[in-house]
Amino acid sequence: MATDQRTADGSASAPDETVASGTPVTVGSGTRLDRWGTVLSDRTDRLPLWVRWAAATLLLLLLATVLVARYAPAHTELSRIDEYVYLDAVDKAMDGRVVRQGDLIDEYTLEIASCQGVDQYGLAGSPCGEPIERELFPYRGGYTSADIHSPVYYFLTAWSAKAVLAVGPVDSLLVAARLTGALWLGLGAALVVALARALGASRAAAGAVALLVLAAPSVRWTNAFITPDALNLVCGGLILLAAVQYLKGRWSPWVLVLAGALGAAVKAQNLLASALVVVLFAWLALAPGSPESRGPRWRRVAWAVAGVVAALAAQFGYYALRAAIALEPAPVMDTSAPLSPGVLLQQGRAFLADIVLGPNHRPLVRESFLSLAVSWALVGGLIAAAVFVVGLTRTQLAFARSTLLSIVVSAPALYLMIFVMTGRGFTMPDRYGMVMLPAVAAAAALAARTRGAQAVLLGVGLLGYAFALTVLTLV
Repeated sequence: MATDQRTADGSASAPDETVASGTPVTVGSGTRLDRWGTVLSDRTDRLPLWVRWAAATLLLLLLATVLVARYAPAHTELSRIDEYVYLDAVDKAMDGRVVRQGDLIDEYTLEIASCQGVDQYGLAGSPCGEPIERELFPYRGGYTSADIHSPVYYFLTAWSAKAVLAVGPVDSLLVAARLTGALWLGLGAALVVALARALGASRAAAGAVALLVLAAPSVRWTNAFITPDALNLVCGGLILLAAVQYLKGRWSPWVLVLAGALGAAVKAQNLLASALVVVLFAWLALAPGSPESRGPRWRRVAWAVAGVVAALAAQFGYYALRAAIALEPAPVMDTSAPLSPGVLLQQGRAFLADIVLGPNHRPLVRESFLSLAVSWALVGGLIAAAVFVVGLTRTQLAFARSTLLSIVVSAPALYLMIFVMTGRGFTMPDRYGMVMLPAVAAAAALAARTRGAQAVLLGVGLLGYAFALTVLTLV
């Protein structure tokens, strides 16, 4: 049985594996030039591993804070991605209230909609400064739809916003709640680095893809506004890191199961990351030439399935609670799109570029060149790792191919599930698939096996991040 080894920089590598051609290799060593592009001296390399991880996490938190702090107060309108109802849910959580099915939106949020408006739709409801007339507001006269998600995100945001209001030069709940997205973005980027490193990517490549994630337009929508999607990167990164560390024998499979349940407790669509783990473990179990016996391989698949079951249990548990505390029956939703093989196939591309480019990625919108370059670097890197790059280990290749397959298949599968459960069909929003963005980034890091490729990733990431800070655009 292969033993766990450590690379020259002190990080743990995966057990010895073989590349697709059957040549033995050790993950994280050899020609990957692990030390290229780093700013760490030999003296710094001798620091304890936890110190280096703490420093890297703090740096990413700083970069995320600067980014979110530029956007949160600059965009005075509410995001059209349901921030109207999410702000109200956080406002209620500030007083310890759980948003319930049939709840009315409080006057605080109605006044903001009246006076600041909603992106793309303009001012909503009663004229600013005049008495509130509920029948003029969206959602049947100001009823909430935020109850579709559990209160986990709303209470986390409310508690964090109280801290921001207490210590920062901010007096607006809207801005304070938006600023909390910096915490989740920074931690999510750190988990992206941890996932890429655990898979065997070089330090330079892992840092580069973290910068690319920070530069992605999609994260400006999820982490600079109030939305449960702010936790996408954290949930996806934690689930996938738990899976890889379990493969390496370093973490208990119970961590994987618990991470899946926690992710789904935040948002139902986060179970897509747990489903990706099932695909990955099944791929490894079916791969020819595996050095392990059949029993351990399929035992891992069973644990991955347990993660999905835990995610479903958490979500259906909330649905049961939601129904029990509801003030009114759920409103009737008409089917907005048909269920047909053609429609399902069209969903296959829903998460590819869009999980990087965000909701403004539409045919009539001209994205910036740098935003497109960030998308090409991440999604193109994923495709390269899954199809073209040679010399990857069995686990690395299975990870890249499982990620690509899951991204293409998950949108049609989710469309079908929602249609069966609600009778309503709609094109899958990019944010539904963003929980898989850490996997895309980690696979792109695996594809960067040369100094030149790592330099390109790092350059695009730095330029994309600088562009986001200076231009303040959402495309």
